[in-house]
Amino acid sequence: MQEEQSMRLQGLDYLRGLASISVVFYHYFGLIHYYNIQTNYYADIFLKMCSYGFLGVPAFFIISGYVIALTGSKIIFEAKNAVVFFVKRFVRIYPPYAIYILIFSGVIFVGKIYGKFSSTSLDFLQLSSHFFFLQDLLNFRNISVQTWTLCLEVQFYLFYCLLSFVMHGRLRKYFDFVIVFSMFLSFACSKMSLISDSIFFPYWYQFAFGVCLFRKNSFKLLDFFLIIFLLFQLILGLVKWRLIDVSFSFVAYLVFFSLKIGSGKLKIFDKTFGFFGKISFSLYLFHGLVGLPLDIIFRQGFISSSTAAFIVIWTFVFISVFASWIYWLLIEKRFVEISKLVTVYQKSALSAD
Repeated sequence: MQEEQSMRLQGLDYLRGLASISVVFYHYFGLIHYYNIQTNYYADIFLKMCSYGFLGVPAFFIISGYVIALTGSKIIFEAKNAVVFFVKRFVRIYPPYAIYILIFSGVIFVGKIYGKFSSTSLDFLQLSSHFFFLQDLLNFRNISVQTWTLCLEVQFYLFYCLLSFVMHGRLRKYFDFVIVFSMFLSFACSKMSLISDSIFFPYWYQFAFGVCLFRKNSFKLLDFFLIIFLLFQLILGLVKWRLIDVSFSFVAYLVFFSLKIGSGKLKIFDKTFGFFGKISFSLYLFHGLVGLPLDIIFRQGFISSSTAAFIVIWTFVFISVFASWIYWLLIEKRFVEISKLVTVYQKSALSAD
């Protein structure tokens, strides 16, 4: 059982790697059309593929749901354990995030002194809100474009811990039904814009889908509900021609497929996407900082041809990967190790990050 779970997590690492690099491609190569640089037919095909890189975000949410359900399945969610469980996840992501915000805001502040980033707002209240993941709730602009998703991620963790605590006793047998119901309700709220996007619930169905993917092994009806949910979303997306609904089904299939891939089965995945999976959080963060000078290069009109644009962007992709690897070694890895020291009462000895 432990070996099987390890293989599944390895598969999710592959998808984390793919999701992280797809988000980088989405932000970096999207600058070509954003700044109206002319490209040929073949370049347009590649750029069209990169434009779907935003799908890395729902992939991250689904994976987070799966992993949180996996780690939570080993824990008795009494009050103390629920708090410690949240703290364990918080220690894993908050210090690398907070350090990144400090570095990013420092670069913006210095840049403003030299006449750069004049269009980028930065004040004390805005910066302070980022350290409490409140920038979206308080209607502040995100200092770094990708950090809005981390605000939702923290809200996901809080809600899941609270729900698990409330239902940890006799109500536990209804937990899966509540997750399924909330998944459909969240999807309805998302499509009808009933709740502000600054609150997690319109995105909860993506996280809940990951939870259901894990728990379907212990509750067989979840397979049925997951299929119904995907079919409903796919049909609605095709009828209304909403790309996000159609593409979510594709992302969900990728997550399901990644769970079937074990370490050693596909060697090219082991080394390539395994590496990107390892640094995925650092890459997701740090590509925003590395992208600052890239955006300046395009905005100042230094790039006039598609050939030059591709050369410069690929250079920044490699710089971003290298810088993220260094950040992982110096910062993120340390806090991953620290988070493993935070222990809660478990049902079994199996542990997972």
